[in-house]
Amino acid sequence: MLTKIKQFVKTYQTDIILVIGVVLISLLSFAMGYIVAKQQEKEPIKIEKGVEEESFFSTFAFATRKLDSRRELRSLLYLRFLRKLGV
Repeated sequence: MLTKIKQFVKTYQTDIILVIGVVLISLLSFAMGYIVAKQQEKEPIKIEKGVEEESFFSTFAFATRKLDSRRELRSLLYLRFLRKLGV
């Protein structure tokens, strides 16, 4: 049985080395990414303001209304953006 294993290793030596190399490089890459991610721990995103009913209904009315042109659509989107910024 030992001779069969030796023969198998001799026959597929280059393939075995290639597989071992790919696995080692993959593990090394994962470990480096994990270490870098741990060092760059950031504060989680917090949502402070929920969706208001008024904005939901205005969005619904906006979505169901047919617009005459692209210019009108752009202006409405721009105005909604400004309103969200509080301008």
